[in-house]
Amino acid sequence: MALAHALHQIESSQDYRLTVYGEFLETHPPESEARIHEGSAWSCSHGVERWKSDCGCCAGGHGGWNQKWRTPLRQAMDFLRDKLARFYEEKAREFLKDPWAARDDYISVILNRSPENLSSYFSRNASRELNEGERITAIRLLEMQRHALLMFTSCGWFFDELSGIETVQVIQYAARALQLAAELGAGDIEPEFLSILEQAKSNIPEHQNGRVVYENLSSRP
Repeated sequence: MALAHALHQIESSQDYRLTVYGEFLETHPPESEARIHEGSAWSCSHGVERWKSDCGCCAGGHGGWNQKWRTPLRQAMDFLRDKLARFYEEKAREFLKDPWAARDDYISVILNRSPENLSSYFSRNASRELNEGERITAIRLLEMQRHALLMFTSCGWFFDELSGIETVQVIQYAARALQLAAELGAGDIEPEFLSILEQAKSNIPEHQNGRVVYENLSSRP
């Protein structure tokens, strides 16, 4: 209601005109260039440590809690990312001209999954004419990579607790990526992944560690 009222006031006035950022940039090109300080973050004075260590930054309200779980969670996700990347690159070459360019272009399918758009996607990226089964395999490989990206969603590390809904969500993404990898023939990566994740200790005794969270809270497919 507040936004609707604000828009009404703007549109009713002769002093203002609604625009979007892209239009503004076209009419007001940049006059100078800024350089981003590498490794910095808007919400953590320790750079990007909030997303990989117990830097001391947290949401607060839980005296005595720590965020030491961030490091093994990051290590587990990094391990899984690297394993899946090698498997994806090797397997996807059977179907796609450039596996990584095709992975990036897959956003066009995520935004529009119509049969026509999917055919257009494969006409741009397939290394040859693919039959239906090969297309399905290629899509499953791409979905595996999509979940490998989603499991790094930043809020998974941002808050206080390993078993919080944000961290459980990134663990769910990892679980889905693992499921697809196993079905596609990547082998059993899960045990090593869980051995790393187990080192992430919850602040809540009943949740114990990352393995327990994965097995009990992540609703694995």
